[in-house]
Parts: sequence; structure tokens; C-alpha cells
Amino acid sequence: MTELTLLICTHNRAALLHKALASLNRARRPAMPVRILVAANACSDDTVAQMQAYQAQQVANDWLPLRVIAVPTPGKSHALNEAIPQIETELTAFVDDDHRVDDDYLTAIERAVTAWPDAGLYCGRIVPDWDGSEPSWVHDEGAYRIYPLPVPRFDQGMTPKTISAEAGPIPGGGNLVVRRRVFELAGQFSTELGPVGHDLGGGEDSEYVLRAMARGERCQYAPDIVQHHYVDTERLRLGYLLKKSYQRTRSTARIHGGGSVPAYMWRKLAEYGFHSVFSLSWAKRRFYWVRTAAALGETRGHRESGFRGKRLNLPPDAGILRIEALAIVTAACGLIAWFASGDARWAALLPALGVAGAGTTALLTKSLLDFSQTGPRIREEVLTHYQRYTLYALARLSLWAFGLMLFTGGIGMLLAFMLVTVSGIGWSTAIALGAAVLGILGSFALQFVRKLRFNPGLLVASMHYRMSRLYPLWQWMTPARIAGIQWGGGALAGLLLMAASWQLARENRLGDLIALWTTALFFSGTLVWASWQPQARRASLRRARPGRRPTS
Repeated sequence: MTELTLLICTHNRAALLHKALASLNRARRPAMPVRILVAANACSDDTVAQMQAYQAQQVANDWLPLRVIAVPTPGKSHALNEAIPQIETELTAFVDDDHRVDDDYLTAIERAVTAWPDAGLYCGRIVPDWDGSEPSWVHDEGAYRIYPLPVPRFDQGMTPKTISAEAGPIPGGGNLVVRRRVFELAGQFSTELGPVGHDLGGGEDSEYVLRAMARGERCQYAPDIVQHHYVDTERLRLGYLLKKSYQRTRSTARIHGGGSVPAYMWRKLAEYGFHSVFSLSWAKRRFYWVRTAAALGETRGHRESGFRGKRLNLPPDAGILRIEALAIVTAACGLIAWFASGDARWAALLPALGVAGAGTTALLTKSLLDFSQTGPRIREEVLTHYQRYTLYALARLSLWAFGLMLFTGGIGMLLAFMLVTVSGIGWSTAIALGAAVLGILGSFALQFVRKLRFNPGLLVASMHYRMSRLYPLWQWMTPARIAGIQWGGGALAGLLLMAASWQLARENRLGDLIALWTTALFFSGTLVWASWQPQARRASLRRARPGRRPTS
């Protein structure tokens, strides 16, 4: 059965933590087992003692079972990195120590993970827990309202949806539910981000969510998962507003910045600074003071972003490691084949270069003829406004076409060499030219059929001919037949390689045998490398260090 751990990282907030625990115990219980893990981060108050008192009463009062660990290293990211490896449940829900959960919070989590089992992260709403004692300006909606308020808020409406890195907004960790595989995939939280004590730092949670998304995980917004953020009226004073605005934008810029301050930031600072000094309205002046503090934090964050990540312990992506190793081996095979083939390399390379050059010239000529047949107004607009880009596009087309034709022509010549070796026919320039042409035509025909079957819209968008003529081919070339052609061609090439190797070994042509195998490995490795698509892969979860036991 799926189980849930509620993780609370806290620092010297015993009174607020008590309220958060009370709301969790008031919440309706789901069918799945629920437990609480409190990470007391460098606490100097009686947090640990109060949690031990909770443990002594939890059975008698039917409270949720709780475990507490002491994390002496200050910083929320350190607390998270220490606590997560000790969690054994499939689901982990983050609850801040200054939050109050909704009565349906636990059951809403259970409904969400059942409704969207493929998601790795779930986020809900965080709403301020207003009690009427707050100043009226916090509810202003005018042009000079203070945004974002120092009270966290995340509310994307009542419609469930997928949160993407492109569309955003990216949720923080205040109301986040994470599957265990995400921790195995994304590694540790960055200790270069996040609050240390109550210094108003942050960004460690958003960066972690972005990192998990980049490795293929999906984040599902479930509006029924609700937490209410405690409102401290002291945070609504001007001094705190300025500090929070500075730290919030600093944290965001450290995640997204490129290591240098963009030029527009100086214009923004000058504009905000001017208005903050010369505005007559108090609401307007206060607004620009907060914007100036935010701009200063963003500037510092951009500067600091270039030094982030150097000590971030990420799990290795096994797929990327394997494909990088394959690239190195493939390049080494190409070099060995080049030197092992000796002067015979030119007997194959020169015809392949000639055929690739002729094919590229023909393709370029066809492109220019197609352009000349466009409407006069379109042609005039392109030549007037996009002349340089047109030359660049044609040059890029020519280079790619030449490289692809040289590669596919080389495959044809490799097959022809193996066939000549097995049959005993002498090698000639005519055979080399014919093999290169057949290699290009065969490879391009296979790719054309694959695009026609799996992505016909690409051909429709790039062709000037009636696609209805290709309907019979599309119907006949089923995915199974395409796969059969590919596997059959690969099997025949493998048999031909074995036969040619046997013949070269019988004739004691060791140099040619080495050249044959390294050339075959070069082409095979290049094909695998070019067709590889990165996917999110799991890595082993870092286990807790021996000798570190939870305090209970």
C-alpha cells in the first residue's frame, strides 16, 4: 500500500510548529498510512523536547505518529538532504512549520496521486491565513499594490493542470508532494540556496522542481491540496518588505541568471530609484522602494549565479555517460580505420566525395529553382529583408547535405567492399561510384518512408507536390514492415561482415580486417549516437551516513 510521510523542516519555531501539527491531526485521515518526520535544523529552543513530549502522547491521543531528527548544520537544504534519505515511504509531502493545512489536505493528496499516477510531483494552493488584523493595503489591487506580498501565495485557480517549466509558475516546497523516484532522479537540494535560520533566503525548492522537470518528471497542480500560510503582522512592516523583496529576487536570479548582470538591470534600477525619491504619493513611493530593493536583489543574484552548482551533488545520468563513452569509442574507431586502411582509403574516399559533391550541387540547384518559382512579391521581400539569412540558410543546407551524403555514401561503399571481398570481384572506381550512389539513395529512401509513416506533416509542410500520390506507399509501409526492413537490412549487413572477415582472415590480410571492423564500428556508433534521445533516468538514492541516528 502507498504510504505518506509529512516532512517538516523547522528552526526555532516551536509554537508555530505546534499549530502546524495540530492542523495535521485535525485533518481527515486517508486510507493510506501517514506519518510525520520533523527535521529540527540547528534549533536552540525546546523544539526537540516538545517533539519528544508529542511522541509520549501520540498513541493515547490517536495523533499521527511522529519521528524527530536533529540536524546541526544550519540551512534548510542541509535539513532536507539529511531527512530525505531516511524516508522509506513512496510519497513525501512538504509542510512548512508556519503553515496550517486544510481539513481535506490528507485526503486530497490521496485523491491526487490516484487520479494522476504518472506524475512525480504534485503541488497545491498556498493561501494567506488572514485573520482581519492585517493592514488594509495588503488587499489593494491598484497600480501601486505591493507584489508579491511577504506572505507566500500560490494559487492557480480551481482547475487541475500540468505545471511546465516554460509556462510556470514554478511551485515552491511549501505545499509539494513528491514521489520517491524523484529524489533518486534529481539528487540533493542545493546547499547554495535556501534559508539559513530565518535569513529570508530561498529558491532551493523551485530549483529542485525545475531540475526534476528537466530530467523528465511531470508536476501536477491539484487545487484541492490546500495549505494556509500563517500571517505575521511584523512581516508587513516596511523594513521587512524591503528585505524580503531583496532576498526573493536574489534567490530567483541565482537560479535563472547567467553569471553576469544584464544591461537592462541598470536602467531598471535608475528608473525605480528616481520614482522612489521623487514620488509625492506615499503608496507610490512605498511601491518603488520595494521595487528598488527587488531590483538590487536581482542584480546581486545575477552576479552570484555564475558561481552556483559547482558543489551540487547530482546523480549521474547513466544515459548521457553511456552516449559520451560511445562517442569517444566511435571517434577512436574512425581514427584507427583511417590509419589502418593506408593508401587504399583514397580509393573509397575520393568517389564518395565526388558523389556527395554532385548530390549537394543538385540539391542546391533544385532549391534555387524552387525559390525562383515563388511569387514575385515574396521573392522581392526575401531578397530585400532576408538576403543575408537566405545565404546563411543555403550554406547550412549545403554543408548538412554534403555531410549526410558523404556518410550514407560511405555506408554503401563499406557494404560494397564486403561484397567484393566475399565474391572475389576486383575493386574499381565504377563499383565505388555505384555503391556511394546506392548508399545515398537507399538511406534517404528509408528515411523518407519513416517520415511519411510517422510524421507526414513534416513532408506536407516541405513539399510542393500532391501528397495523394503517396497514399498507396503510406498504406503499405506499416510500422511493422518498416521495422522488418531495418532489422532485415541490419541482419544481412551483419552476415556480410562475418563472411568478409572470414575471407580476410583466410587471406591473412590483417590490416584490411582491422580497417573493416573499425570502419563498421565507426558507422554503427555514429548511427546510434545520432539517433539517441535523452530520457530521464534513475540514479541510486544517497543513503544516510552511518553513525547518524535519529533523535527520538
